[in-house]
Amino acid sequence: MLNLASACKIDVPEHAVKKVGGKDALLAKRFDRTATPNGILKHRAVSAATVFRADEAYFRSVDSGSYMQLSREFSRWCNNVRRDRHQLFRRMAFNCLTGITDDHERNHALVAEDAHFELAPAYDLSPPLPTMRRRQQALLIGDEGAEATRRNLLSGCDQFDLSQSQAEKIIDDVKQKLIRQWKAKFAARKISQHDTKIMAACFDHEFFESGRPSDPRGPRR
Repeated sequence: MLNLASACKIDVPEHAVKKVGGKDALLAKRFDRTATPNGILKHRAVSAATVFRADEAYFRSVDSGSYMQLSREFSRWCNNVRRDRHQLFRRMAFNCLTGITDDHERNHALVAEDAHFELAPAYDLSPPLPTMRRRQQALLIGDEGAEATRRNLLSGCDQFDLSQSQAEKIIDDVKQKLIRQWKAKFAARKISQHDTKIMAACFDHEFFESGRPSDPRGPRR
């Protein structure tokens, strides 16, 4: 999934899969640490949960955070606001199109290696098999709440410094890259055909495009 996200122009940590005790282990380089001749430097890092709770209005207005709220907070926390907002929107599209619903406020972060915070690389990109025919994200994404649909993503695109046409272009770019590459990425990691067939349910885009639950018999071919 990290390789697939990278192919979709999403920043991810440096990573590798190594054999440990005869089993595969995923190693991911920490983005909040830097090794130097004088030791390990720890960078400032905050989760989206911390960012939301730094706003006193948070508890008075909503019960859960949203991608739009995080994007707005970039104007207070980040230096390159426009770049980080576009990257966040791309990640939101990726999560919706891959069935990653564990995108809660602790699975997004800001990190500062110098004076300014920026959006940290994406992490915890693990799609669970869908248990419901409707798809919803952990964070709210638009006018229709947490519904993982194209229409809902586009409803709040202005909060990410994007016109509707720019947002559509990002969504289409992510979707087309996923359609063309996800099976190849799985095959490259030697995922069995049986498991690949099971995971196909995560890449079923019928609900994303129509807002209607997918056919219970499985994704259309």
